[in-house]
Amino acid sequence: MPSNKSQGEHAELRFMLQAMQRSLHVLKPWGDNSPYDLVLLDPRSTRFPPRIKRVQVKSTSSLHTCGAYRVHAVFGGKKQAYARRHIDVVAAYVVPFDAWYVVPVRYVLRAPYIYMRPHLEHTKSSWERFRNAWHLLE
Repeated sequence: MPSNKSQGEHAELRFMLQAMQRSLHVLKPWGDNSPYDLVLLDPRSTRFPPRIKRVQVKSTSSLHTCGAYRVHAVFGGKKQAYARRHIDVVAAYVVPFDAWYVVPVRYVLRAPYIYMRPHLEHTKSSWERFRNAWHLLE
């Protein structure tokens, strides 16, 4: 098993590849003092300045006892909840299923856990609507 840091770095690289395959430009901040991991620009945008998306990448490889893969969408040593001033999107990656969930920050403001069930064919989880929701990054 890779360390949490190693798994997180791997997830960031996989996310960058996915974003670039969708013709998005990826910017990586220097260091790790920002509440976001990456910034995305859509070069097809006609807006000036172009709209940016600040993305926090989270990953998990363990099935939680609740029957879902879970990530905790918080940051910092005190585990603060993200706010709209910090990020725009959480990109959560379920490693064993190569599954991405692209979740706008407004959905994690009050409930900072994202529960993902890519292993179930039929689920009524409200988080499933964000599975492969790459269009939210455009």
